[in-house]
Amino acid sequence: MNRNDDFETIWIEFLEGRFEELSQDELDRLLDADEATFNSHISNYQVHRLLKLRAKEEDKLASLAARDFTEKTMRRLTTEYPDSRLYRQTPISADERAESPKFPVKGVLKYRTRSVVLASVVAAVVLILFRVPSWLLDGAGDFARVVQVEGVVRWTDQSGIMRSVSQGQAFDGGTLETQSMDAWVELVCKDGTRLTFAGPSLVTMSDRGQKILHMRYGRFSANVRPQPKQAPMLVYTPAASLRVVGTRFDVDAQEEDTRLVVNQGEVQFKRNIDGQEVGVTAAEEIFASMDRTSVLEPRERRDAERVWTSNLYTDVVRGKWMTKNAKLGRRLKELVRVGQMSETDAIKEYKAKVSLDDSDGSVWALPTALGLLVHLRVDSLDTRVRISPESRLNVCGRFYGEGPIEVGLTVYNAEGGFAGKIYKEIDVDEFQSDDGNFEVSLSVADLVGESKVPDFNGHLELRDCWCSASDFDSKLEINSVELLRGERSP
Repeated sequence: MNRNDDFETIWIEFLEGRFEELSQDELDRLLDADEATFNSHISNYQVHRLLKLRAKEEDKLASLAARDFTEKTMRRLTTEYPDSRLYRQTPISADERAESPKFPVKGVLKYRTRSVVLASVVAAVVLILFRVPSWLLDGAGDFARVVQVEGVVRWTDQSGIMRSVSQGQAFDGGTLETQSMDAWVELVCKDGTRLTFAGPSLVTMSDRGQKILHMRYGRFSANVRPQPKQAPMLVYTPAASLRVVGTRFDVDAQEEDTRLVVNQGEVQFKRNIDGQEVGVTAAEEIFASMDRTSVLEPRERRDAERVWTSNLYTDVVRGKWMTKNAKLGRRLKELVRVGQMSETDAIKEYKAKVSLDDSDGSVWALPTALGLLVHLRVDSLDTRVRISPESRLNVCGRFYGEGPIEVGLTVYNAEGGFAGKIYKEIDVDEFQSDDGNFEVSLSVADLVGESKVPDFNGHLELRDCWCSASDFDSKLEINSVELLRGERSP
């Protein structure tokens, strides 16, 4: 065996985890003998080290065999041969070293010939290079950075690790969740594209030469820089798919429907249920539903109104709708159960008071991870509502529980784009009667409490509203919500 063959054999044995203790001195001697050989192979090894670290972060993308291969390569160096010249050239942090096992890892692959072993080394490296996104290997490491963030926002990376989101933080591809109603986050991508998500929302994002968003539910606004025509930005929702080259738009995606408003440029919009596709241009909007098969066509946005009264039956996003008939039936059943009314009398009273109109009722708050919530959508193809600091919000309902409730609004700029969240905690006792009913009436300016004040110099529109309670043992019922014109202060 000549010197080069000798080196290659030891080197491959080392990479494959079959490197024996007696070969350490020989490997270092061969590396020292030829600086060119050393530089070539140290670069090769540093690639292995990088792949090991990235494979650990991207364990859902890398294959099990390839990940094991690189991890075993790294562990042998950092734990068994800490004095090796090779190790001194590729130092690791204390945290990385602490993660390494304190026992030798033996190779698990057995090959008959050196050529087969070499082929396996190359194949494993190529496999991981193919599996791990290029934006991880090139050191960029960020799909986007956080410009602003408010409320409870979580990020789950592609290895399944969840963490809180903070301003200035950079992210690779993964899943973003704005959990609370008062939460929102603005991201800026590497090309200057800006994305703003307003809670609650859940979206998975990636950029491997083409931005791809899978929006399960929620609201977001986008100001998209020109994208390559062969690689447009793609947005997928349960009800529709969007193809974007460069434009500004707003999306409201729920589990059964999607609404798109285009503020600038054009967006290609396809309804998933039947594949119909149409272009939507500036000042137009379009709506697609999972159970709607009518003609798909955009329409011009209607003029905004300054008053709004909720239709709880159609506007509820989060909450349990209960008709007045159902409430009456439940009350009578309870009276019969406790012996305060006979079944015959209860049936007679129910027949006397029951209505054929099931649109009359209320919405009960449902539990979320952060408390009880009623969430109402305001805007639709037929509804566009402008607000001002003088506008008054009236909320009527019932509350049984401890602590305050939160009342809030989501507002957008009239020309498009997220503008902010307006919310305030309210002591219900100030507005509540003895039977638990309350009627809150506050101006929009009064609601600006803990929230960041949006810019009222421009025209703002109301997109949704909510009432929530942090006490899980409480009961919150909303009977009506309306926005009224207010009088300007003198």
